[in-house]
Amino acid sequence: GHEDRVCSVQFDPKGGSLASSSTDKTVKLWNVASSTLLRTLEGHENSVLSLAFDPKGLTLAGGSEDSTVKLWRTSTGNLLRTLEGHENSVFSVAFHPNGLTLASASRDHTIKLWGLASGQHPRTLAGHNNAVLKVVFDPKGLILASGSDDHTVRLWDAESGKLLRTLEGHTGPVEVVAFSSDGRILASKGGDGTIRLWSCETW
Repeated sequence: GHEDRVCSVQFDPKGGSLASSSTDKTVKLWNVASSTLLRTLEGHENSVLSLAFDPKGLTLAGGSEDSTVKLWRTSTGNLLRTLEGHENSVFSVAFHPNGLTLASASRDHTIKLWGLASGQHPRTLAGHNNAVLKVVFDPKGLILASGSDDHTVRLWDAESGKLLRTLEGHTGPVEVVAFSSDGRILASKGGDGTIRLWSCETW
């Protein structure tokens, strides 16, 4: 159904539907059981690079090369909100486990924390020296981890935005970070051809 390269895929929390994003500027929602297209979500003006469902599967966020994040209602496909503030492509989006905060990572070297309930201006997390490629919250929502083109992983306090620690060791861009389901281990995948496992119990 997409007319160009697929950039990201995400299952909804219940696993019944799959979202896909593309360089064709659209997001598509698919029924997993039947493989049928449910709806197409439009609004971005450039490639949609990243996707994230909120914990209840009611809202889908998309980060784009047009420097914005858009939020859609999954049941209708209606565009709910456009989050503007980044100065370059948005490579990654992640919902806090409570669904009230969204993190976005950008080529502009920053992370933004958006309070979705309050509608206030986002908190900007600065510290990386190059594009931020991936963000993820730990299962308890206490820590936000980010991977960057500057070869580091940084850990932030998810509430205050304070930088807690910088994890060094990769010799290439850190393209993916992921917490284990119990939150005790953080894995990072680097462009240097390695995967590193970090013990969260020492933080």
